[in-house]
Parts: sequence; C-alpha cells; structure tokens
Amino acid sequence: MSGVKEVTFFQGLDFVREDRREHVEKAKDTLKQFQQLYDYIKPSKRGVVSLAIQTPFAKPFDNYIEDVLGSLGVPVTSKPLESIAKGDLAILDEGSVTVVSLAKVLEKGADVLLTGAAIKRAVERCLGEVLELVHIDKCDGAYSIAHAIAFAGRGGGTVSRSHRRPYAYPVPVFEFGDGEPLLHAVDEKGRRHPVLVLFKYGESRVYAAPITMYLHNLYKDYPEVARQALRDIAFEYVGVKVEPVSASSATELSNISLVLYDDAVALANMNSFDNVINLVINRDVFKAARPSPVNGNLSVVRVEENSEVTRARVVIKRNSIDFIKF
Repeated sequence: MSGVKEVTFFQGLDFVREDRREHVEKAKDTLKQFQQLYDYIKPSKRGVVSLAIQTPFAKPFDNYIEDVLGSLGVPVTSKPLESIAKGDLAILDEGSVTVVSLAKVLEKGADVLLTGAAIKRAVERCLGEVLELVHIDKCDGAYSIAHAIAFAGRGGGTVSRSHRRPYAYPVPVFEFGDGEPLLHAVDEKGRRHPVLVLFKYGESRVYAAPITMYLHNLYKDYPEVARQALRDIAFEYVGVKVEPVSASSATELSNISLVLYDDAVALANMNSFDNVINLVINRDVFKAARPSPVNGNLSVVRVEENSEVTRARVVIKRNSIDFIKF
C-alpha cells in the first residue's frame, strides 16, 4: 500500500511449510487483488502524520499507535520533522514528546495530536513546555485512572454493554485547567472526565488525547463514539472519513482502514464479514461527483451531496480491499 519495491520476510520459511499451505494459498489470492490495484498505489500518501524519528526511549503504551489508528479508519502517513508544514496534524507520542519541541512544531504551522501516554510522560518528567500548552499547572497529582461506564461526545452519550466485554473501562484522567472537551468518559458516580480536549493558540491547535492511552481498549472495548471522535478530527486534515450509517447503528468500524492518495482512496475491510458504512468526502479535497470503485469488492448503494461533502453509503466485502477513483 505504500508503494515500496521490496519486502523482507523475517519468517520466510513459513511459506514452504506444509502446515502453512492454506495460509499461503489465501495469500496468493490477496496478492492477485493487489496486483489489480497496483496502478493506483502511489508513493505519496495523505494522513495524520507520524514523525519519522528514532528515539532512545521505550514506548510501552504507544509502540503500536500508528497501527491501531490505521485499523480504526484514521489515515496515517509519515514525515521527517523538517518536512512538517501548515495543514499537517502531527502525532507526538511518549517517545517523541521528550525530544521534539511542541512549540516549534506549532511554529511550523502544524497542529499536534498529543497522545495520552505522551501527556503522562510529560507529567512524570514535569516537561513544562508541554504541560503549559495543555494547561496542566502541576506535576504531582495531575494524573490518575478512572473507570468509565459510558462516553459522551458532541452528539450525545453512548453506553457499551456486552457479555464479552468488561462492565467498565480504564481511562486516564489529567487535571486540565482549560480547553474545549470533545469527548468525556463518565464513571460509575456520574463524574465526567475529559478524554479528548482541544486547545487553541491563534491558528494552531493542540489535541490532548488521553483516550489513546490504552490502545487495546480503544481498539476493541470503548463504544464507537470514542473511535469516531478521532476519525472526525483526522477528517478536518485529510478530507475523507468513515462513519457508522447512523448514530444508532451498532456497527463497529474497527478493522476498517483508509489509505489516501492524491486521486484515489483505498478502503480495506479486514473483518470476516461484509460491512456497510458511510464514506464521507470533503468536496474541496476530492472533486468527484460520485465515487467509482475499481475491482468489485466495494459497491456504492447511495450517494448524498451538499455544498460541503459527498456522503456515500458503501458495502465492502469481507477480507477485501478496493480503490475508489476520483
């Protein structure tokens, strides 16, 4: 999907083991799909920016944050720090927050998504520049853990219940002194804890995202409203997002990925079932009147348009990928 010319397999012998025959045959089928789509794969991608820097610090919480965000339908790309520019949303995680100046990223005109683990590390190490920008005025006692039974976003509250899931979910709590809460976690006593907060500095924005701290819960357990809040933020920068077909829909969009190119969007359904979703496209970014699938794994059921967006109801087959041309 990235346009690379060579892939190294660290477990190459698995391809010749007899007990892997079934997996290899399925991989061949998947490869055929990619070969049909290869003309649409370009080196340049659009997305929320992961900084291409190597740090000496362990990342016990954020080690796979790009993978998880990508699996939630948040497009992710990578850039070196010197290439960050106005219009980018850059991820500062628990590794980069200790070596990258948040203020200098903002000076470049980029906005910042500050992960929950990055905020925790800033509190533990009392990183004054970071704490000042997210309005945390002390280091001691600025961090705790709550157990959420519901989440409340701009569109209302959501409770998730299932015999396969815990009753309550851990969420980090930080003592933000200001900011605009975009998502709250609600604990058993009805207390509301901001887990996604916007801070504005002139034309620059800092999104504090405690909701990203526990990636497994974000990926599997939290209600869909928590994941959609992150997709909605990314949409402001990349111009495409997936969303449930309605606010009351029980559909969960984990394992749905978007990869964006200049004139096409790759949509991957990594679930073992067909999925019906809305694909929302900013018409200022992609000018197509109607999305056009490439290889038949995706069908467009309905298209609604207004002056700002095209909203396409699409069905994508299980374990498949398709490109949408513009």
